[in-house]
Amino acid sequence: MTWRNSVPARPQAPTRQQAIARHFPATSITSCAAFTLIELLVAITILGTIFTIVFGTFAYTLTNAESQQERAAVYHRASFILNTFSQSIASAYVPFGGQYQENEDGEPIFLGEDSFVGEVNADSLSAFTANVQGLGSKEMPGIVHVRYETTSVEDTEEEQVLADVNNPLVLTCVVESLLSVQDENSEPIQWTLNIHSLNLEYFDGSDWIQEWSYEEQGMLPTAVRLELELADADGSVYTFSTTARVHVDTPLEELEEPGAETQEEEEEDAGEEEEGSKETEESGSETPTPLEEEESPEATDETPIVG
Repeated sequence: MTWRNSVPARPQAPTRQQAIARHFPATSITSCAAFTLIELLVAITILGTIFTIVFGTFAYTLTNAESQQERAAVYHRASFILNTFSQSIASAYVPFGGQYQENEDGEPIFLGEDSFVGEVNADSLSAFTANVQGLGSKEMPGIVHVRYETTSVEDTEEEQVLADVNNPLVLTCVVESLLSVQDENSEPIQWTLNIHSLNLEYFDGSDWIQEWSYEEQGMLPTAVRLELELADADGSVYTFSTTARVHVDTPLEELEEPGAETQEEEEEDAGEEEEGSKETEESGSETPTPLEEEESPEATDETPIVG
């Protein structure tokens, strides 16, 4: 064995690939962390459920908000009609002491008509009123004539009225001045609203009746009751009611000629005087006179002496 063979061989330098493999050892596919297909499906299902709940709640909130807005619009419309009606009818007035003559348009002093459109109540009312602020007629001072007329949409002449399936009727309010002098170009105040039905009743002091005419009754009603129905976009019908007490009442009996009233009063007074004189005569015949009281032995203090 020679010396040359006994020297150990110098180790060879590692190659580039060996150096990279030494510093960055290769990892197997099984050692990497990842989601399985079942886990992905479960995650997608959970996210879908969450999004469904969130969007469902959001959609319900929007729908409920729209429904509340429609209901608020219905209540606002009803409040406007009830307040306007109650203020105007509570101040109903008989113009010129009942000597008012109907004009060419045939405006009555107070007339309530009971009518129907199909099977739905569609009453109307015409009256004079002293309340002009509640009707929005600030330009018409004094007494005005107000007319509430209920018709179907087809029979309405207004072009701005929209057809409403749930509210098939149209309530028209027309306010015309009586005392103020208007220009030729001026027009009466008017507004229209869609309603479902309108029913009016009139109290005569004992019962509620469906119609009223001042010419026939000879007086204004004691109160007027209004029952209003309005429907929203969903078709739900809401009922509103109010009672307006008429503060001014002028019967036709008070408007008769003064001579007739004076003659009736004189006849009544003469009858009362005759009745009073008869009662006096009857009472006088029953009561003793002062002379009779003195002559009667019961009235004196002296007693007879017996011998």
